[in-house]
Amino acid sequence: MKRLLYFPGLVLILCFSVSMTLHGQTTIQSSAVNEENVQLGNIMVIHLGENYDTRKTVEGEITYRLNKYKYNVSPSNRYFDHKRIPTQEQIKKVLQEHEFDGVLATIFTDIQAKERFENPQAAYNLTPTSPTFYNFLDSYQNKYSTGYTIQETAFVVHTRLFKADDETVIYQAFTETFQPQTLDMAVEDFSKSIAKELKKIKVLKKR
Repeated sequence: MKRLLYFPGLVLILCFSVSMTLHGQTTIQSSAVNEENVQLGNIMVIHLGENYDTRKTVEGEITYRLNKYKYNVSPSNRYFDHKRIPTQEQIKKVLQEHEFDGVLATIFTDIQAKERFENPQAAYNLTPTSPTFYNFLDSYQNKYSTGYTIQETAFVVHTRLFKADDETVIYQAFTETFQPQTLDMAVEDFSKSIAKELKKIKVLKKR
């Protein structure tokens, strides 16, 4: 990752595009609300990455999820028709012209491979509905004699909500999406989680 430009409180980062297959279940690993009693009413969503199609996908999905909750949210690609990440001056100009009072920024920060060991003793319990002895023995010898390791992919996204006037961070969270299969499904998963979280903490104002 490279720092592209510095916008006090908002660092735009260049993500190297990665060819990946993603899908899974998203969990919020950590989150924080840094300022109470703030409700932002007009939000621009911007995804910080060099791949234009990915930016459109992420911004579009987050916008869709938040609009379902009747929040006034717009994707940045509606205002920037070129394929490069907009500059600090371009962002400031759009924020002022369209009277945005908040910026919701996301970035892919990591793709982690995690291993989980499956304990063979947990595979079966001896009840009347257990398989026959020979089936049980065959399965145990072939699969459960020493246990086995499952490798899971964790796709990490960092999300921050800023006030547009002074760039104060209002909310931030790290999410992990496990066992992804397609990019679109991964984006849908973490967008749902972020939208639900923002609704819960009530930092956005409904239109």
